[in-house]
Amino acid sequence: MEHIFEYYTLRLTTKSPVFVGSGQSFDKKDFCLLKKNDKIRFMDMDKLIEYLSQSDRNMELFEKFMLEDKTLAKEKTLSKSGKLYKGTDCLEKKWLNIFLNLIEMPVTQRERCAIYEIDNEGMFQEENTPCEIQRFMRGADGRAYIPGSSVKGMLRTALLQYLIRQNPDKLPYGENIKRTEKDLDSTLINTLALKYKEGVPDTANAVNSIMKGISISDSEPISNDYFTVCKKIDMSPKNKQGEINTARECIKPYEEVIFHMKVDKRYFKPVGITTDTKELFSEMIKSFDNEYRKFYLTKFRNVDFNDTELKNDFLVIGGGSGYFGKNVIYTRYGFQKGLKKVSKYMYEKDLDKDGNPKDKDGKMKNPDDFHNHGISPHMLKLTEYQGEMYHMGICDVDLERETI
Repeated sequence: MEHIFEYYTLRLTTKSPVFVGSGQSFDKKDFCLLKKNDKIRFMDMDKLIEYLSQSDRNMELFEKFMLEDKTLAKEKTLSKSGKLYKGTDCLEKKWLNIFLNLIEMPVTQRERCAIYEIDNEGMFQEENTPCEIQRFMRGADGRAYIPGSSVKGMLRTALLQYLIRQNPDKLPYGENIKRTEKDLDSTLINTLALKYKEGVPDTANAVNSIMKGISISDSEPISNDYFTVCKKIDMSPKNKQGEINTARECIKPYEEVIFHMKVDKRYFKPVGITTDTKELFSEMIKSFDNEYRKFYLTKFRNVDFNDTELKNDFLVIGGGSGYFGKNVIYTRYGFQKGLKKVSKYMYEKDLDKDGNPKDKDGKMKNPDDFHNHGISPHMLKLTEYQGEMYHMGICDVDLERETI
């Protein structure tokens, strides 16, 4: 007897840094640099303020530090080891750990006020101008995780690319990118007859999506030891690097994240998918991998990056991984037609309703990708880890059948 449901362990192995953002960020005064072990310590500001409030002087100095009050410059502290800590350093460098040295906050108290620590990999130094760190997704208990919805979105993109290649005679022709994407959903994804409109299945409604056949849990908690901080790097096809003062809390390369997945293959029958689930996933991943390499990576041959991450078929997940990891326009139209459509779309995004540049300085981020760069969007999304350049969000995916 065939079982209705299949259960799998889904193992996602990061081949490059992965960032799944929470929408929150740590300001430059929310974390400390631990120079001895090259780590970053994120502080619980409520606990820190509770400690500081035990001393009127400490609270007064903390307010001056946060407001960058110039009168802080007159403060000095000579430590027991003979090292002099100055208020001027707090104002110039703006690091929280320098201020905590100034008020001689004991190490044990600093540890009690910490949320957690991650590796710094030498990226932040006291001499450098700090930037904020975008925070990874974390639960109410403070533990990091990847939402199942992020993985499901990644798989949906791969499935859609697979279905486009399998059904060339069914493909709609939209007038613009948004219309094309909606039409592809209606034709290939929203094919169930669960929700009706005017007596026929409502293909515009995601309730009818065949993705209902895949349920994915949030990941198991991810250890803080798996994390490091990475800078956002944009690289043009001509190997010109964009200056972006943004850092992210990322999972390191070569770490494993575990999910649990339930599959109901009955939902796939309306589009003719009857293959074994592991075989289907293998074909989906292969489709994504082929399209990503063909339409994206080949346009950046002059850019130096670590290619060990790209040896196996892969998927792309998370923030900062770029347009190509989440869109199928090039797959639908081929490179030349896709380039014209995407370039036009990116150009129009920079304009307001009156056709003027949205940027107050009148600059266009994507003035003419079609003619100027030969690829749109025209930036390769990279980061640096241990001295080497990596793509953002590259992952291997493996399924193992569970016995229930």
